[in-house]
Amino acid sequence: RLEQLHNFCVENYNKGSDKKRRIDLWMESQLNEIIRDTIHFMEQTLYRSASQRCFFDLQRAVKWYMNRCGDKPNKNLMNKIIESQLIMLSPFCPFVCEETWELIGKQSFISLEKWPSIDKNKILENIDSEEKLVENVMEDIRNLLKLIKVDAKRVTLFVSEEWKYDLYDLLGELIDFSDKIDVKKVTSEIMKVETLKKHGQEVMGIVNKIIKNRVIPKSVDREVEYNVLIDARDFLEDEFNVDIEVVYAEDSKEQKAKQALPAKPAILIG
Repeated sequence: RLEQLHNFCVENYNKGSDKKRRIDLWMESQLNEIIRDTIHFMEQTLYRSASQRCFFDLQRAVKWYMNRCGDKPNKNLMNKIIESQLIMLSPFCPFVCEETWELIGKQSFISLEKWPSIDKNKILENIDSEEKLVENVMEDIRNLLKLIKVDAKRVTLFVSEEWKYDLYDLLGELIDFSDKIDVKKVTSEIMKVETLKKHGQEVMGIVNKIIKNRVIPKSVDREVEYNVLIDARDFLEDEFNVDIEVVYAEDSKEQKAKQALPAKPAILIG
């Protein structure tokens, strides 16, 4: 693994583009979270946790980032990732890090370098949920394609209707899974909301399912979900070699569109 790290750093340092994309924001957020956590673990002398975070977890994030950007990362960000990871790993494997540091063109000793700083403004609270949405949609498409076993040309993603997001938000206020759930009271409060009351049967189906599973899926804002999927469209098209269309459920007459839920777009294979 250290040899792979060494090769990756040498091959990717000062490589990439000047283009900035949404996925760069996710990667920057991940990097700053990992730097923050590694500092915490080091200060607590939890060295195994520190090495796990700055090596394995960061490698996992970089692998997803490279996949999402088509192996064309932002050059400045990739340089920051490589430099930060080598510095954080240098207490654990000083020879490998020192050798790699020199091969990427550094003149100083890595052992004398300042520890990477944290930019708290770049740790974005919701961006993990946004990227998890893309990952889950990718997995759902893959499973559907395996199931139907056809040569698909188009995949349509339906973003849920607005009222379902409102329902999820309200359920988050009404339901405490650590306590006994008063279904009658929850239902009564929901039916006070006119925009939800007119979807009574569908609402109760969703509520019953959530209570049964004892979890309210974490979702992002509807407009954010739509824009995240639009942003990921090229990535998904390359991944599956199909045309991807993203539409709001209410703008389609397809029956499948009605199955869309927050953070769980309905998928139609064509």
